[in-house]
Amino acid sequence: MAHPLDQDLYRQNPDELPPLVIAYNCGRPWKGDKPDMSFVGTGEGAGVLGAGVYFATDEDVADNYLKFGGAKHKVTIDTRGLLDVRGTTQESQAANAALREVLEDAIVEKNAERRVRRTDAGTIWHISGHSPLQHGKGYAGYIFMLLGPDEGRRRIIESGVTGMYEKLPDGYEIAVYDPSIVTLIERTVPGHQRNPDEDDDDDDEEAEDARGAPGGYRPIFAVKTNFPDADLWIVRKGTPEKIGSVTETFSPAHIGVQVLATDLVLPDYLYYVLKNIHARGFYRERMTGTLRLQHITTDDVKDALRLLRL
Repeated sequence: MAHPLDQDLYRQNPDELPPLVIAYNCGRPWKGDKPDMSFVGTGEGAGVLGAGVYFATDEDVADNYLKFGGAKHKVTIDTRGLLDVRGTTQESQAANAALREVLEDAIVEKNAERRVRRTDAGTIWHISGHSPLQHGKGYAGYIFMLLGPDEGRRRIIESGVTGMYEKLPDGYEIAVYDPSIVTLIERTVPGHQRNPDEDDDDDDEEAEDARGAPGGYRPIFAVKTNFPDADLWIVRKGTPEKIGSVTETFSPAHIGVQVLATDLVLPDYLYYVLKNIHARGFYRERMTGTLRLQHITTDDVKDALRLLRL
């Protein structure tokens, strides 16, 4: 049965986001029926709409990310707390005023005034070190740069902003900061998924490449154990501090990652991205086994690779 919102929501007023929209997210880790926010801000950066989980109202746009594996999540999003990146609506102007207060507090807290460039009227127009592509646009981007993705997101939500959106030629792109505004309608898992009851502690068979999707998508990575030809290896077993760390030394027990599409990502760059993901504690909740000898799986490494959003 079709969802009651499955219709052209933008025909009557294409420049106004409805209060409730259908949107899609592909290839991202989820916790139950909500997006997993623990990885946001790792990998290549937050993105132009800030450190959130990204959705598209156009299903074809979302499907592009299925080349990188995972499930497709069809959801509704309560848009009433979202900030228009253009900042032209009355609601967005009020939200920007609230974000400016958060930002001014962050500048003082981080002793960052010397990095701030202001207009003659005192309005902030730039803070050195800020990159819209990495931290996000506008006041929210500055907040994420100064406070980091987790604390920045917490304070932005407290100000009443639950995410940010941008009008695209086909629908909208939405970055969700507050997962409570997302309601899952349907989860679709393409291709083969590992049986969660299957013991892969001794798995030395080649895993699917990171796309994990049916034919028609280009493979980007190969991931498997006992992989001497890999570009780098992820420590699979051991103490919690060691698990998930990156090494350039082969071991049959490590999980090897080989870059198949070097025009998209270089192995040296991937090495440092995966070190960052490990340092942020991405694998902590994914470890299984005894307290003194835990392990992760190839699927966990694929989840980490999906953070690059290639």
